[in-house]
Amino acid sequence: MFKRLLTYVDGLINRGIGSRLNPMYHTGAIASVMLALVFLSGIYVFIFYRIGPEMSYNSVAALEKSIPGSFMRSIHR
Repeated sequence: MFKRLLTYVDGLINRGIGSRLNPMYHTGAIASVMLALVFLSGIYVFIFYRIGPEMSYNSVAALEKSIPGSFMRSIHR
């Protein structure tokens, strides 16, 4: 039943925008790009993160004050 539904939705998308731009054909590539993005942003956030009860809050607050830090933290969420 689920396979039939996906096939129907896939056919609608193919008729609407064509098979070349169908996002259902590119889910593996999309997942790989998102995984790489989360991994790289996590490394960036980890560089500036300090471990400890008071230091962790202060390091996140300092990260939020800078534009690149705030951007990378929001991407990593």
